[in-house]
Amino acid sequence: MSEQVSILIVEDEQLDRELLCIILSMDPFIVNAMKSAEMVLEKIETASPPDLIITNEKLEGTSGIALIEKLRISVNWMDVPIIAIATDVSHTTVISLKKSGANAIISRPFDPERLQQEVLKLTGYERVEV
Repeated sequence: MSEQVSILIVEDEQLDRELLCIILSMDPFIVNAMKSAEMVLEKIETASPPDLIITNEKLEGTSGIALIEKLRISVNWMDVPIIAIATDVSHTTVISLKKSGANAIISRPFDPERLQQEVLKLTGYERVEV
């Protein structure tokens, strides 16, 4: 695969948003970030969907869970893989995230390598160790 892959990060904390952008800024990924679910929801009817979405489970305003649920009913965005980053990884939270439609859940603080592995897996790329 040589085409570029777009990743949308939805994170309300600026430092975390910047950190995620730095961690994922590697070829072939193009990373865009938004600070709220509302910003994403304004665009789902007119913008092309990304290849992957990473969202904070607890966003100010519309939560990450509510965002995922709304994306899953959007005709154009419903099949986009979603990674949820959660501070609380209790059984209840994990079940709620899975039911909402998250493809993967990563606990916070997250391991950058684990995050990269999930991104590679969900976008169809695999790391080859030599």
